Amino acid sequence: MDMDCPTVLCIDDLPQVLELRKATLEPRGYCVRVALSGYTAMKIL
Repeated sequence: MDMDCPTVLCIDDLPQVLELRKATLEPRGYCVRVALSGYTAMKIL
């Protein structure tokens, strides 16, 4: 993961939504982390 890019944490229980967000944000220069639950998001944080 590139530490120079801004990081976005996307949380959703639908993998399709997360893939869409990732595909939209990464080409714009964001590092995207995804979580399928609040629990997983808290572990990432």
